[in-house]
Amino acid sequence: MNFFKKEDPKETARANQRQLRRTNRDLASDMRALERREKEVELEIKKYAKAGHIDACKTLAKQLVRIRQQKTNNVNMGARVTSIGAQANTMGSMHTMANAMGTTAKTMKTVNDAMPLDKFAADMRAFQQVNDQMDMKEELINETLDSMLEVDEDEEQAVIDQVLDEIGIETASKMPAAPRGATGLTSGTKTTGKDMTDADLERMLASLRN
Repeated sequence: MNFFKKEDPKETARANQRQLRRTNRDLASDMRALERREKEVELEIKKYAKAGHIDACKTLAKQLVRIRQQKTNNVNMGARVTSIGAQANTMGSMHTMANAMGTTAKTMKTVNDAMPLDKFAADMRAFQQVNDQMDMKEELINETLDSMLEVDEDEEQAVIDQVLDEIGIETASKMPAAPRGATGLTSGTKTTGKDMTDADLERMLASLRN
């Protein structure tokens, strides 16, 4: 036997469980033997009673009482063994949980040591600062692009009117004379973009394609 070898708690628990099961089997075997002996004594008491041997009956009756007491003790011992087995299982479970808690605590300590609180806070502040700077730059770029692409509505409308006026002047000389009595534009009429309708513009564009 190696006295320097550390015993495994799990192996010790399994060995204890095997011993408890063996004890229960022995108790069950004793109980069966006691029951057989009880029946034998009862038959002997009846036999001696019929034969009129009162003293023998009394002796056997005392033996029967001791057998029944032993059966009671056997039942109580079996209950205790079962209880001990349950307690052993509970202790084994508690030991497993204690080991798990110890392992978890070591892991958490390792993580905390690898990531100090002050360094973590500093990294978070640096990240927030850089993120704020990126947001500010993005906002500045968007504002610059908006200002570069912004167009004055009055100026835009003036350019549109000018283009329509040019189209009207150019198409006025190319459009064929309309029949007398016909409605719409005539060949000698100068039409400006402001006085034109959608139908007039479509007719002008059609004449340009011809």
